[in-house]
Amino acid sequence: MSIFKSRIIRNKGFEIYLLVNVFLINIVGLITIYSTSIEKGGLALSNHISRQLLIVLLALLIYYIVSKIDYTYLKQKPILIIMMTVNLVFLTSVLLLGVERNGAKRWLDLGVFDLQPSEFGKFFLIIIGANLLQAKEDLSAYKRLFVFIMYTILCLGLVFIEPDAGMTLIISIIVIVTIVFGFRNRFKVVGMLGIFCAAYLGGLFIITRNPYILYFSIAMLVVSAIWYVINKHAKSVRIVKLDAFISVVIVLLALVFGLFSRQVYNDVFESYMRERVDDFIALVRSDQENYDPNIVQSMVAIGSGEIIGKGFGHGTQSKLQFLPEHRTDFIFATFSEEFGFIGSVILLLLFLILFLQLFYIASTLEDKFASIIVFAYGFKLLIETLVNMGMNLAVSPATGVPLPFVSAGGSHMIVNYIGLGVVVSILKVNNEKVIVN
Repeated sequence: MSIFKSRIIRNKGFEIYLLVNVFLINIVGLITIYSTSIEKGGLALSNHISRQLLIVLLALLIYYIVSKIDYTYLKQKPILIIMMTVNLVFLTSVLLLGVERNGAKRWLDLGVFDLQPSEFGKFFLIIIGANLLQAKEDLSAYKRLFVFIMYTILCLGLVFIEPDAGMTLIISIIVIVTIVFGFRNRFKVVGMLGIFCAAYLGGLFIITRNPYILYFSIAMLVVSAIWYVINKHAKSVRIVKLDAFISVVIVLLALVFGLFSRQVYNDVFESYMRERVDDFIALVRSDQENYDPNIVQSMVAIGSGEIIGKGFGHGTQSKLQFLPEHRTDFIFATFSEEFGFIGSVILLLLFLILFLQLFYIASTLEDKFASIIVFAYGFKLLIETLVNMGMNLAVSPATGVPLPFVSAGGSHMIVNYIGLGVVVSILKVNNEKVIVN
């Protein structure tokens, strides 16, 4: 380990800065939820804030327990098998025993809060991926990558039929980024992803006959092929042959997906999923007449906050129930209305610092397994934040993704604190190793 990295990891106070930052973000969420319960003439402690306080306390307890466990136990094969099994049982149980709301089964009723297995599935897949991707680049690495991809597809299928297209998309992005970061030759993975996208667009061109799709497909194919060849470092003829076989399979699969994408869109996707796609297209085209009305109300709430906001407990959009899901999906709009542009910028800075802290930690770890976990966890929080805030700011479709550590709810809060506990455990264990050395 270099002197530079040793100094970084020996800094025991770093985990304190990480925790303080998370707690500040969490406090913002609690304040915002509490403010929505303020009535004329004084404060009123509602069930919403009392339930959320209980959830946060439970999450903190779980965080404390996880942070005291040596993360290297997660490397053991029995733990991997147990985690893969539990994840599948969770995702299957919600289809059989889940509470149905608005035509979807996504939650298990636990009384205090509803457990959402797909939220836990996101973090399970990060740990499983880190375990399977840490091998050196050889035939074994390809086998482990294949197992991870097949397992992920199975999990995505279970989530999609709940149905939950937004969660399926988020998990897919997290897994792809985990593979790109975790696989030893990430340049090769990026090249193959580019080839897949180019072939998919080629299939899409066949059914749409749109020349722009063809031009983009050809350009992406050329760039991806050049990228793949330049960064190719195969160590044996068997690897070269395997790469060629995989590339052919990728192209064929992508072409099939492209050819049948329209049929899948019309026959497989639920009507509400297609509506969200149409809403997103309206956003891209600035077609305000066809905007999702929920997003319109979110824009109104954020805009009405102006520079300094309407003040704590004085938000009207949430109070008058114009803003839907103002404690969960659109809590950022609720916060912006009351604390204005200045409050929003402060919250954004807190998130930015959190992401930089996590990516910084990931870059300093020599343990590949630990590095993948921290990076993927950081990216998970990043993509959720971008999607949620983008939805509130009318730059992305409504997907029901909560704002990490801010939105009301139990599953995502507990999962995020479990992830934080694993990160702190990684910091502690690696710090002890440096001191021993």
